[in-house]
Amino acid sequence: MITLANFRIKYPEFRAASDTLVNVMLTDAALRIDPDVYLTKTDQAHGLLTAHLLMCSPFGASMAKSDEDPKKPTYLKLFTDIRREQTRGWLKVIV
Repeated sequence: MITLANFRIKYPEFRAASDTLVNVMLTDAALRIDPDVYLTKTDQAHGLLTAHLLMCSPFGASMAKSDEDPKKPTYLKLFTDIRREQTRGWLKVIV
């Protein structure tokens, strides 16, 4: 899973978010990511989902990149693309 330090490097647009808030979102996102499914893309998926959760938080929208091209994919879209790539052709059943 991605660390706080690596998240800060990869997503500098969230520099205004406190370490506490980012850590809470990293933990929340980690609960939704299964490394056995995402394999080598676990860190990337974890970071994207964390960025999405931060962006959806009450103050997150102001932290996300505001000058992005509207045609550019969002954090959630990129996360969903990874999930689709990693789960194509099989379904994991939890009993």
